[in-house]
Amino acid sequence: MKILITKNTSSIVNVEQGNSYNHQEIGLAKALNRAGHQCDVVYYGGKKARTIKIGYNEKGEVFSLYYLRGIGFLKNVFYFGMGKIAKQYDIIHSIGYDNFQSWKFARCCPEKLVIYHGTYYSPFNVRYNQKTPYIDWLFLSAYKRNNIYFCTKSHLSEDFLRLKGLHNITSIGVGIDLGIIVNKADDTNEFVKELQNIKANGYKLLLYIGRIEPRRNIKYLIDIISNCYQKCKIKLVVIGKGNDPYKQECFEYIDSKHVREAILYREYLDQKYLKAIYQTCDVFLLPTYYDIYGMVLLEAMYFGKPVLTTLNGGSDMMIKDGENGFVLENNDVDKWLEKIYDLINDKKKSTLIGEKAHTTILESFTWDVLSKKFLEIYQMRLDKMSVSV
Repeated sequence: MKILITKNTSSIVNVEQGNSYNHQEIGLAKALNRAGHQCDVVYYGGKKARTIKIGYNEKGEVFSLYYLRGIGFLKNVFYFGMGKIAKQYDIIHSIGYDNFQSWKFARCCPEKLVIYHGTYYSPFNVRYNQKTPYIDWLFLSAYKRNNIYFCTKSHLSEDFLRLKGLHNITSIGVGIDLGIIVNKADDTNEFVKELQNIKANGYKLLLYIGRIEPRRNIKYLIDIISNCYQKCKIKLVVIGKGNDPYKQECFEYIDSKHVREAILYREYLDQKYLKAIYQTCDVFLLPTYYDIYGMVLLEAMYFGKPVLTTLNGGSDMMIKDGENGFVLENNDVDKWLEKIYDLINDKKKSTLIGEKAHTTILESFTWDVLSKKFLEIYQMRLDKMSVSV
């Protein structure tokens, strides 16, 4: 099978910088190629079109990543020259129900189109909620008329599409690229050593990795640590870049709570050091208001960390509450503290939950596992086309 994955946003992604662990299209393409199919990827290239090769196995075999020119509009892109490339493939795997290029595929080659979608309804997602009626008005008729097939990143995003009257939808999830996060791991970083020394002095470490932004509810993390750091030997590790006004607001909030000494912050660490960070810390926290998936959940669970988070795309697919992690409301600090104390004081329980989390990811949420599910959907699409013909 020949498959083309297209990312349809107008941001330029540079996979040659070596920090490509979070590029879902690349991870899936590697897995599909390893499974014996030809799969290539399209990204927006700005003003310059070019093609590079990406390795996908130890033999040094490669697939093509096309950087195409296009017209950017509302963070979407219409690609130039896409029609000529698309003709060479059996399946077009297009990212996003709500992207113009997906809509264009639905009109010009619906018989080979599968759309992979992640967004879902959330009261926090105000701007998206405001534009959704216009997206539906433009796109829905083409999707319904041409019986487009959809894969979704979560049950939440599946429900989002079904409420629009769409069918042929399968929740699959998002995978992790083990070749990136495991094989390139390194524990020689100075910050890693600092955390290991703190642990050696009897401290427990709570961990947050991600952007410093209102959506991720960073002040809630500050509330949590302010309520527990004087009661036990515990610190909060925060790693992530962020919006400067909100970031400054968070630091002011930290000072108002008098917990500066309880928080260890780094704006950025290379991906190769994150394995050691996860393994050194005790509990991973993600009190997000909204997340399409949350790759950090995948990582934390793979490295055997008990996760406390809210209902979001990732937890919806991966976490069985109380078995391999915890799904909580982010309006009750005492309940979060209860779970945290329980985990840091009961090593056996913490280890068991972490082991179940690791097994969940290894057995169900690597790209090599998920690629089989995608291939089933692709084949259904092709079989439907054959019947129609």
